[in-house]
Amino acid sequence: MLKLVLLMTVQSTLLVVSQIFLKLGITRVSFTKISPAFILGVLKVHLFWFAGLSLFASALIWIYVLKHYPFNHAYPLVSISYIVSLFAAYYIFNEKITVLTVAGVFFILTGVVLISLNRQGV
Repeated sequence: MLKLVLLMTVQSTLLVVSQIFLKLGITRVSFTKISPAFILGVLKVHLFWFAGLSLFASALIWIYVLKHYPFNHAYPLVSISYIVSLFAAYYIFNEKITVLTVAGVFFILTGVVLISLNRQGV
């Protein structure tokens, strides 16, 4: 189980990193509608390429996990991304984190722990 949690922590972190790159990248492209000019503008911003690479690496880990672990054990652990995204929002984007947000993440993770314990027969 520890290996699965470690793999999913890396996978979730890479997933959030890809979204961080997308958010940072989109601020560098001006557009009002989806057009060929917009697509060319996106292709010129290196942050979008990093987002793609992070997403690809995340997908490779996810594929490995799907092959070697039961889906109903692995999928709830994707919620690790909620923790990582909370830190990213605060430290990278200087977003305010409220007590309600932290409580929501806490309850989600409590649910994941309960699901995990249920599968272990506790």
